[in-house]
Amino acid sequence: PPSSGEPGSPSPASVPSTPTPVNVSPVKSRFPSSPSPHLPKDQQTTPPIKPSILPPASTTSTAFLAYRAGAGKELDELHKQAKARLKEHKNKVKAITDDINFQKSTIDHLMSVLRTQPQPTSPRSNDDPTKKLKEAKKRYRGRVDELSELRVEGVFLKGQKERAMQELVRAYDRWEKGLGG
Repeated sequence: PPSSGEPGSPSPASVPSTPTPVNVSPVKSRFPSSPSPHLPKDQQTTPPIKPSILPPASTTSTAFLAYRAGAGKELDELHKQAKARLKEHKNKVKAITDDINFQKSTIDHLMSVLRTQPQPTSPRSNDDPTKKLKEAKKRYRGRVDELSELRVEGVFLKGQKERAMQELVRAYDRWEKGLGG
């Protein structure tokens, strides 16, 4: 029987419901430079930076750059050299870390081979996973020791770079005050 009370009117359960369109505004990103993943690709653009947003170049930073190019050139060069040594050191650390990770994956692979293969084919064979595992572990331990030493050296190099910058800034302050640098 119809529930609306009128004869012949369909019940609400038998009326097909069509969803009403919902007006949804796109989600705004907290980071204006990154496109929103919720927008279609044709609407994903990075807004240009307005000149009014950029801070004006301060006279202090301009004067410091002038000092670095002129009277403080030697100290600036020392800072650049310390910075370059630190960067080179970081590249060494990265290369060793990559090698350590490679050795670790080799060790893991050889361990899984040894678990699935009950007996090596021949103890003197070059394909012996046990022999390869020992070599990989030895190389791994050597590289970890090398990395430990490099980390200590890295602390020293970072301190050297910071001291060079501090000396450059102190000399600039003296120069700016007219005491000579």
